[in-house]
Amino acid sequence: MSIAAVTLALGLWPTHSVAVYVAGAVFGGSYIALTGVLIIWASQVAPGQEAAGTAALFITLAAGRAVGAFLFGVLLELSNPTPVFVLAAALASCSAVPAMLNTSADTVRELAAGRQGR
Repeated sequence: MSIAAVTLALGLWPTHSVAVYVAGAVFGGSYIALTGVLIIWASQVAPGQEAAGTAALFITLAAGRAVGAFLFGVLLELSNPTPVFVLAAALASCSAVPAMLNTSADTVRELAAGRQGR
């Protein structure tokens, strides 16, 4: 949620240097912590295949960043920056839904097994 909060802050106060520096620091720290948590989670989802799980995780993160940056740029060309940042913050907030629903590694494994069985 901190990434969503600082994304919103950047959209609301883009010319306030303190807000920009704080947002950058919080975003960077949160992103690093998030990737660490995701690596641990990937190892729980795919025991014995931690390297493959981590590789899939980072490939997915890189693809998401690339697509997200492209779409963000397109929207910035079409609109005022504030609503674009608000939208980005709202989408970032959605990433917390699985944690709020207490989605466990067991649930993810069960979902993945069900998809493979089809």
